Amino acid sequence: MPSKWIRIGLLTVVGAYVAAFTPAQAEPPTWSVAFDTNEKLPKEFKQFTIKRADGSDMTAFLGHWSEDHNAKKPLIIFCEGSGAGSLFMKVGDKIGSSLFGILAKAACKDYHVVSIEKRGVKFLDRGPAPGSGEGASDEYNEHATLEDRTDDVCLLIAELLKQPTVDASRVLVVGSSEGADVAAAAAAKEPRITHCACISGGGVCQFFDFAVLRRKQMQKEGASAEEIEKSVEELESQYQAILRQPRSIKKFFMGHAYRRWSSFTLTCPADSLRKSSCKLFLAHGSADESVPVESFDACVFDLIRSGREEMTIRRYPGRGHGLMTPGLNGADAFKELFDDLLKWAAKG
Repeated sequence: MPSKWIRIGLLTVVGAYVAAFTPAQAEPPTWSVAFDTNEKLPKEFKQFTIKRADGSDMTAFLGHWSEDHNAKKPLIIFCEGSGAGSLFMKVGDKIGSSLFGILAKAACKDYHVVSIEKRGVKFLDRGPAPGSGEGASDEYNEHATLEDRTDDVCLLIAELLKQPTVDASRVLVVGSSEGADVAAAAAAKEPRITHCACISGGGVCQFFDFAVLRRKQMQKEGASAEEIEKSVEELESQYQAILRQPRSIKKFFMGHAYRRWSSFTLTCPADSLRKSSCKLFLAHGSADESVPVESFDACVFDLIRSGREEMTIRRYPGRGHGLMTPGLNGADAFKELFDDLLKWAAKG
């Protein structure tokens, strides 16, 4: 996605109490994963590690906010937006979290809320620039693809559904911005996903999004029709150049390696959502200047055309990519959205 896009507890053993002449009581479920020690991690989160097929470690976090993390609950997986920044960041002398933290706080009473640190990104890494991969590690740029991010989500779900603490009857994947594309692709690949929420994500190829945004911006600036068409032609040439070197992690465009662009632009979110069988929640701001609402509309009407039902559509008039408007900050906007989303998911 463009560079400006917004971008589990301690294993306890509870002994069963055996009363005289009565059978032993069943032990409550506990996580079978070993939680990692991270002294800098806020107490509202737990960290754990899962091995990928290639032997590398995938770091994940459970947000619990002092709720009973050993209670049996359904699952929410949050897919972060673009860029080589950590899910956590240092804010003064405190540690803050991304949208993952807002969702975890809102949902942890009823769900286990989990997210993955992107491959090649370390805890508290800020990244070269918000939403960007330029200047990040080669490992990050090698694996910042739709395929690798989707595989990580599917691996996480497969491992967590083995946990005695996880209720497999409901698996909700939530993605924001680039993460919405990942959530859609995961929903197409993993049939155990029951609900998928895509927030501020596209519907068509991302370069289509760029063309729409470029035309609108240049028209706003008073550019001539000829100047606008020349600029769109240059964008077409750039896309063709990327597809001639689709695996390059040394060549960049708008903050991301060619490898990343070739991956995310060859698969349309609308195609992924059409292949999925889960319930859908699609939300977008009408004034989004990173993913045009026209791309969202194209996705919605394509799904309607294909006969897709069980869709909940939310358009937010006048709101941008972070769903903000004057007087409403991003955190409050997403709290409002997540409340609506959780009510939707609770309907079954």
